[in-house]
Amino acid sequence: MKKRIFPALLALFLAVQLTGCGGGGMDYGNGAAASSESRSSTQEYDTAPGAAPEEGYDMVLEDSGLAGGGASAGNSVSDSSKLILRGNISAEATDFDAALAAIEQQVAKAGGYMESSSVSGSVGSRWAELVIRVPREQFDSTFGAVGDNCHITGSSRSKENVSAVYYDTEARKKALEIKRDRLLALLEKADQIEDIIALENALSDVQYEIESHTGTLRDYDRLIAFSTIEVYLSEVRDLSVVQEEDSFLSDLHTAAVTGTRGLVSFVQGLILTAVYGWWFFLLLALVLLVLVIKVRRNRERQALGVPQTRQPLRRPGKGAQAEAPADGEKTDNPDGIDH
Repeated sequence: MKKRIFPALLALFLAVQLTGCGGGGMDYGNGAAASSESRSSTQEYDTAPGAAPEEGYDMVLEDSGLAGGGASAGNSVSDSSKLILRGNISAEATDFDAALAAIEQQVAKAGGYMESSSVSGSVGSRWAELVIRVPREQFDSTFGAVGDNCHITGSSRSKENVSAVYYDTEARKKALEIKRDRLLALLEKADQIEDIIALENALSDVQYEIESHTGTLRDYDRLIAFSTIEVYLSEVRDLSVVQEEDSFLSDLHTAAVTGTRGLVSFVQGLILTAVYGWWFFLLLALVLLVLVIKVRRNRERQALGVPQTRQPLRRPGKGAQAEAPADGEKTDNPDGIDH
């Protein structure tokens, strides 16, 4: 009798577990939607910190100290919110090497590290792309310290609250761990090959889901604990003009400085063009020299009265050529008529 009851209970338990895993897989597949919804959850956590949590998060909220009401609940939510901080900075510097070294020192001082760094270009027109990771508590100070060693031309900051998707993933992971423990307990009691195989397959699926949720939580923890700052640093000769106030005098000063720099750049460009194309200008100078020499020789001949040579004339009606008489020479037939 006992042997008949155990398979029936096992089959019923597996059916329930597989149904639950399937539902969890479908919800997990919609993680992108949950992540997009979490971006707009910042206002919800800020404006209604004392709102009652959903039933599915009771266990997680109790462990993290978020289950409560009044001012204490509001403070705990503000302190325990899962925020991902990001920043972008565009800057320029005349002393590129010094600015880059100062940024690296500031990151090391804050307890962060360079996730990636690349420098391109030649001396005078180099640029660097940096991805900085600093502790969340040092984000504001590090973000502001970058401007102490270079000229900021643009910056932006963002804050993403992933508390909802984080706690949802954590709750699903705990539920799957409970399922895994129950499957292990059943596996110890199973004595049929078919039951053992079915339990091991269910354990494999549950373990895969647990590892997937664990990896997601680990990524979130890494992004939350260390904020990201992306810096684009370019090397320039003159820093960009930043208008300090909105007035006519400020506009006039900006226009004067910009115009002067434009004139200097234009002259420098002409000089560089002449240097780059020296062979073309040398060839052009040789051609002009040959033309000038030829024109001078022609003028000297005209000044000395050198006669111009004439081409021989062809007598009409006859195939023989006749030489034209020289200047001042008389001919027997001045009219040029054959007799």
